[in-house]
Amino acid sequence: MKVGILKENYPSERRVAVVPAGVDTLKNAGFEVEIESGAGIEAGFTDEMYEKAGAKVHSNRSEIFHNADVVLQVRGVSTDKDSSLSDIAQLKAN
Repeated sequence: MKVGILKENYPSERRVAVVPAGVDTLKNAGFEVEIESGAGIEAGFTDEMYEKAGAKVHSNRSEIFHNADVVLQVRGVSTDKDSSLSDIAQLKAN
């Protein structure tokens, strides 16, 4: 099962749903981890840190939705009305 981590797009949001240390925890539980490029920058984590932890970094947000069975983000989909509808439309069925 693949877990996708999104870059937050809510104005002034600096958090990220999973820090690099959490990638190892998810992988040990049997998950593959994919993250949107730049997702951790505002929280002080580089793409390279996530790659070193074992996550696959994608430069295209759509790839996360296409690949992931579970999508993680700090703020719920409805908190950013500008991107919510396009994000919801990209989720996999079921």
